[in-house]
Amino acid sequence: MRYLTLISVLALSGCVVDESARGPSCAGESVVQSGLEFCVIIEKGFLMAVCPPEAPERHEFDDALVCAPAEADAEDAAVARAEAVAPEGRPDGAPPISPDAWPPPFNGLTRHDACSSPFPEGPPPLPMTRMVDGRPRFDEWRDLDCDALRPDERGLGAPCGGPDDAECEHICLRGRPGGRGVCTYGDIDIWCDGEGEVVSYWDGDCWMCMPSAHHAMACCLELEGFDCRAWPFPSDGRPGTPCAIHEDCEPGLVCGAHRGSGYGICQCPELDDPDLAPAAEGQCLDAPG
Repeated sequence: MRYLTLISVLALSGCVVDESARGPSCAGESVVQSGLEFCVIIEKGFLMAVCPPEAPERHEFDDALVCAPAEADAEDAAVARAEAVAPEGRPDGAPPISPDAWPPPFNGLTRHDACSSPFPEGPPPLPMTRMVDGRPRFDEWRDLDCDALRPDERGLGAPCGGPDDAECEHICLRGRPGGRGVCTYGDIDIWCDGEGEVVSYWDGDCWMCMPSAHHAMACCLELEGFDCRAWPFPSDGRPGTPCAIHEDCEPGLVCGAHRGSGYGICQCPELDDPDLAPAAEGQCLDAPG
């Protein structure tokens, strides 16, 4: 069970912070607010969690468990939860998400052209997404300086697939079939649990986990086929593209479960399929360098 800071995460059921934030207490991860230290637990199954010693009082909400010090009351806990839902300083100056506007206010009658069912009146739970400082980890590539990016001694992170590119001895993850890509490690998969973050490529038909620096290299070089959008996405995620919240997807789609982990995938409401995988899964890694 992970214990998350008040200001650093969206209080969404299923959103998680860095894997290093484990342990029986919030030491080093909590935030002092008005002289009191709180801890918000939002991982799936949060109501089963045990509060840490420094914040023993339980205050249960629909989407979070707020652990508070003994001197805090229910109103303090509600304020703490509200701050977690509406963190300050979201990327690109985006306004905070108001607790009153959550879940995302999509019309329950909105149906995507690719779907047989409309967006549900009651939005489904969000899948667990690796978060840090209120942002999904798959957006961290934007924090890297293009001029400072360099391949490592094994050639990982170097452009590949072009006539003037060095041969990739690992996997050349191409933005489009036959196009240029980035040389990345050989055990690439769709379970983004610490070794990499999800990146969408082949214009949304494929997604895989790769280091943020490799994602940044693809976007800095403007390689065709790679998803280089800045989060939060303006409700333009087509089916099969990564997401953290329902609003990341085109209207009518939900940010739902899939075979991988660490992020959500935009999909039709009737799917919500834990076995959902990239549409071209058998070919997504058929990309020799």
